[in-house]
Amino acid sequence: PQIVDGIRTTAQVLQEFIAAEGEGQEVRSSLALLQMPAAPASLAEWHAYLSTANGAADALLSLTLQSEDGERSMWSGALARQCRAALAELLQLPLNAPVAHVARTAVDANGCLVFIGQGIYRGDVVRLDIKLK
Repeated sequence: PQIVDGIRTTAQVLQEFIAAEGEGQEVRSSLALLQMPAAPASLAEWHAYLSTANGAADALLSLTLQSEDGERSMWSGALARQCRAALAELLQLPLNAPVAHVARTAVDANGCLVFIGQGIYRGDVVRLDIKLK
């Protein structure tokens, strides 16, 4: 719960900057992903929340790095670090350890998309087999 509170508090500080500056929909959407009414109940929910929060924080960081407001960029960086640290703790990894970001899709026989999945896996449990022609 403290992790969510910390992320939520930092996101609220950024929300105040954005409200004052009248930022675009993309920034507001990223911040909305960080707001959660209650702490996740299971490990799978924690992982889903922190993965989403990490992606949203990285998106905010890239958007605010273009801003000339140093304080706003500092808060965006703090939020991104909080999300990365929380995800690393959940995965029981040291901060900045190698991980595999995996995106999966599945289509049916007609080519219609039926599944989209994203995951983050520990680098020490992922193996890549590549055949070059």
